[in-house]
Amino acid sequence: MRITEPRVIPMVKTASHPAVVIEPRRTVLALVDYQNLFLHPSLTPAAEAGRAAASGPAVDMIRAFRKGGMKVAWVNGA
Repeated sequence: MRITEPRVIPMVKTASHPAVVIEPRRTVLALVDYQNLFLHPSLTPAAEAGRAAASGPAVDMIRAFRKGGMKVAWVNGA
C-alpha cells in the first residue's frame, strides 16, 4: 500500500486536542448506528435537539471523508 501525505483534521474547539493527524489511505470512518436507542422519535419523543445535533456533524464528516477518497463503514447497532 502506498503511503499518502498525512492530513490534519481540526476538532471542535472544546476538544482536549485541537486536531488529529490521519493517513488517508489507511483510515476508515466507522459509524456505529446506536441512534435508535437514544434518538428515535418513537422511543424518545422529546429528543428533537439531540436528533438535530447528531445528524449534521455526522453527515459533514461522511461527505469530507468521501470527498477525500477515504472509506466510510457503517455498523448497525440494533
